[in-house]
This record gives sequence, C-alpha cells and structure tokens, in this order.
Amino acid sequence: MNNRGIPMLPRRWLKCPRMGDMILDIFIPFKTPLDNKFDHFIDPDDVFHVDDAFKTAEPYKLGLIIDLTKSRRFYNRREVTEQDCKYLKIECKGNEERPTSEQVNLFIQIVNQFLDNNTGNQKIGVHCTHGFNRTGFMIIAYLVEELNYGVDIAVQIFSDARPPGIYKADYLEDLFTRYGCIEDCPQAPSLPDWCTEDEEYSLPTPAKRKNEELCTNVDNQETVSSSKISRLSDHIEENVPFSVPTSKSFPPPPPGNPDFMEGVSKVDVLAQDSPEAHEARDLSDKLCKMGGFLFIEGHLFPATDSTSENEQEPENLEANRSEKTSKPSKRPLRFKGSQPVSITQRNIAALVNSDYCVTYKADGTRYLMLIMGPGRVYLIDRGNFVYKPNVLHFPTVSWVRENEKRGPNSGRSDFLNDPDGHLFNTLLDGELVLCHDHSKPPNISTSEISGTPRFLIYDIITLNNKPVGRSAFLNVIRQLTSKLYGPEIPVVTWD
Repeated sequence: MNNRGIPMLPRRWLKCPRMGDMILDIFIPFKTPLDNKFDHFIDPDDVFHVDDAFKTAEPYKLGLIIDLTKSRRFYNRREVTEQDCKYLKIECKGNEERPTSEQVNLFIQIVNQFLDNNTGNQKIGVHCTHGFNRTGFMIIAYLVEELNYGVDIAVQIFSDARPPGIYKADYLEDLFTRYGCIEDCPQAPSLPDWCTEDEEYSLPTPAKRKNEELCTNVDNQETVSSSKISRLSDHIEENVPFSVPTSKSFPPPPPGNPDFMEGVSKVDVLAQDSPEAHEARDLSDKLCKMGGFLFIEGHLFPATDSTSENEQEPENLEANRSEKTSKPSKRPLRFKGSQPVSITQRNIAALVNSDYCVTYKADGTRYLMLIMGPGRVYLIDRGNFVYKPNVLHFPTVSWVRENEKRGPNSGRSDFLNDPDGHLFNTLLDGELVLCHDHSKPPNISTSEISGTPRFLIYDIITLNNKPVGRSAFLNVIRQLTSKLYGPEIPVVTWD
C-alpha cells in the first residue's frame, strides 16, 4: 500500500495476459493473481484472483503452484491450499537479476519431487509477477536439464505457449551462456503492447519504508540467499508432505490417442494405461538415463570408453535380468528419444572441426525400439505411446555361434527359451520405413500404402543392460554390426 493506504498494483500487470498454454503436459505459466484488496482499483474485467487461475486452467487440475515473486502482498497462500493444491515459493528478485543456479536447482528439485508422487495427472502452475521472464527462465532450464531439450528449442517451446516468450535480452543471454553458446542467442522480441499501454492505469510507486519486505514492489526486492533456499528446502520436506503411491500405481498415460504408422501390419496398439505399456515407458526412461548421455553442470558431454566403464558399470547397472532394474517411476514420463537440433553457428563450427557420418534421408516415422526379452519387443513413438510388434526377435551373438556349432537342426525356439539366447534391456533409436521394390511398377490401382517394413537403426542407447550410447559413434556402429546384426546374425524383419 502507499502512504494513503491504497494497495499498489504491480507495474504493467493490469493488461498482461493472464495465462499461457500447457507446456509438455507439465507446466502452465501465468501472471500472479491479486486478492480482493485490489478489486476496488481494478475494472471487473481485469480482476484475476487465485480461483480465477484455477478456473482458467480447466480442464486441467493444478496440483502445485510455484510462486517466483519476492513479494508476499499479492495474495495469501491459503487461497491456493484451500483449492487442495500445494503452494511453494522461491523468492527471485527479478528485474535485472536472473534466477541463480541454486534457485534453478531448487525449482528442479521441487518439480521432480511433485512429479514423482503425482498420481492424479495434476499440473504445475508457475508464476512470477507477469509470468514471462522468471517463469520462462525456470521452465526452460527444466526442459534443458531434465528433459534433454536444446536451449534454442526450449526457448521456442515456451514462446509458443506464452507469446512472445522471454522478452528481456539479459535473461536470454544468461540461458544461452549456461546451456548453449552465447553466439546462438536470438534477439529479444519487441516489448508486448501491454508493457507500455497500462502505465496510465498503474498508481504511483509508493514511498519506501524501513520495513518494506511485505509491501514494496517485487522488482525492488533483494535476491534470495543460499541460506533461505536451504531453509525453504527444509520447509518442503517438513511441511509439504507428498503422498507416496503404492508400488502398483502408475503415472497417467500420455494424452491423446496412439496412431501407429500406416501400412504396417502385425503390430498391436497396447492399452496405454495397461501395466505392460507403463513398464515399457518406465524402462525406456531408465535406459535413456543410463546410456544416452552425460549431463554435467547443465551441459551434454559425450563420454569416453573409460568413462563409461569406470562410471557406468557399477553394481547398480549390472542388474540381474531376473530382477527389476529399480522401482517403477511415478513421474509422468516424457518421450526421451531424439529431439530435433537446429543448425546454429556453434553447430556449423563443429562441422568444420570434427568428422561426421552422413547417410541418406529416410522418409518414415521415428521410434524408440525397446527389447526387454523374448516376446517383449516394443516401439515407442514421440507421443510416448507404446506398440508391440509380434514378429521381431533378437538372438544374441553367443547363441548364434553356439547354434552354428551344434548344427543346422537347432530351431528358433532354442534362443527364445535359452536364458542367454535373446537380447534384453536393449534400447535402439531408429526410423520405421516402408521399402519398395523399384524393379516392379508401382501399384496405382489402389490408394493403400504398401511396402516392406524395415526398422533403420540410427543409434544404440543400451545393449544388454550396458550403456553404449555414450561411447564414440564409431564404437556404437561397431557394437551395432557385431552384436545386433551382421553376417553372423539372422536379420529378422516383418514378414
């Protein structure tokens, strides 16, 4: 309030858009709600209470709101908790100071803790004063650090959901400095109209008082200290208990409907909320984390062979195939396969400084192929939907060699029943294509899509529960040709 007892609206808040769109089925960004003490100074059409945020988010249910403002004068947290929603605050200064690494780490910890224990498909609302710069910074950092998105793509995802996205140049520069290359940082978008058009609506800035923690504008607050973060983290553990689901509960299936590649038969579309589909998604998620990449201090690093052997071969990764790799994750899983990478100045420099393998462009559909064992081969698409081809089997090299020694009478059933005869916990990244015999004229009498299905393997992430994808690519190719297919291994495809 000012010295006349009038509550002060946050600058540029009045005409700021209320909410953005859903981001990756996790986050909903929005501006801070204001409680009813501001109502007498706002036109009814511009009022935005906490309950309005919940109504605007429908049909989604908010299960956690993360408040990134410094001020505590905008609304009472009880308005959130009365909606059966958890509330947590990370006090970020804003204005010309970006969230610190400690604050980003705390944000990631809070989000992961909530997702790990969220059984009701509830979403996370994130807001600062306007829901753009601090909010975008945190969400983008999460997409990069936890979901393996490139920073350029993560910035675009947020911009699409909350146009025009982060509009402060220093915030964008900080993101690209931390997670990419500063030379690739895009120019900040022009200030949206509401940043200037509502100055006439805002009341004058109040005079400062000695004790202004609860009443000054958020832009003038001090940044949160490490000790406060530590205390907040302790507060999370002690005062915001998360219910732990039973071992038989699963995260919700991905939204939408599965749509497998047209023209391919002998593939079952699993019920996406079935235990089989959940187990396939959960295991592919774990195998991606095991063998896909090294993520150190916000950057992706290819691991050397020695790194893979020394760091990735401990007893916890040498899990016996008769035991589960670990307890099922309760976090709503996201597709962890390859994501598009934009060509940037940094990428172009890499093309000059390093040798790259080149192949023909394939016109098909990208899938992860998960080989869990005999009769348990799955394809997972970008929507994280799971499909089960019933004609694919993968004998091991050792079984093939032993079978050759025994003679030609050993049938396929041997490797399906042999404990060491079939690949297990193997994750492949590739593309499913329809191959046509160009020696035959195309069938123009029918509009049906036809051809022989082939799965083109681009990369191995794990092989028999061992991380492979972190190795140099030529080593991955050697593993592919020596242990997955080749002159010793019968090539098994759709028939």
